[in-house]
Amino acid sequence: MFPGPTDLNGDKMIHGTQEIFPVGVYVSVVDDATVQRIENQIGPHMDSIRQEISTYTWDAGIDTNFFEDPETRKRLRNTIIERELTEMQNMISHHLNLYADTKVCDLQDSWFNFSNHKSYQERHIHGEYPVSGVYYLQARGDGADGALVFHNPSRLVGYLNSGGGPLCSKEFKPSKGMITLFPGWLEHNVTVNKTHDERISLAFNLTPIYED
Repeated sequence: MFPGPTDLNGDKMIHGTQEIFPVGVYVSVVDDATVQRIENQIGPHMDSIRQEISTYTWDAGIDTNFFEDPETRKRLRNTIIERELTEMQNMISHHLNLYADTKVCDLQDSWFNFSNHKSYQERHIHGEYPVSGVYYLQARGDGADGALVFHNPSRLVGYLNSGGGPLCSKEFKPSKGMITLFPGWLEHNVTVNKTHDERISLAFNLTPIYED
């Protein structure tokens, strides 16, 4: 009797459809005490941040790999580092440890987003960064002011998604204090803000560092 088929490692193959390439997206809500410390530290900077924000953020509706545009790269800031927002740094390190098993990272870009009525962001990626993230300082919690939507990286999933197949997309409804971490190459967008409430978030890109 001939042996059954094996994979490249010599292990016996299991017949049937398998989910073999899951993508890790981390979502959590920061505790109230930490949220308050972050707000206290950011508060004195908010007016000047609003004044300068047009120099390094995109307009609604751009459909691109934002970080491959040379002009955008020149304008992009690192607000957390420039303004010494240490409470944000500490909070990111804590959650990065839960997501990627290290507290140490090179925080490469960070910027504020102010989302008002009818604003949105088209599908895009963050290029070469291993980890991207966003923290919400102000959000309704019901998604009406703009939900964060991740898209399945498999280009075949749209053809296969019938009868309860793999997800084409996954939507998260931001609330105050929510943080999410995800691979920079994972395509995502933000839906239209249908309200007259302003949503405020702080986005960032980083590289985890694993010490010997």
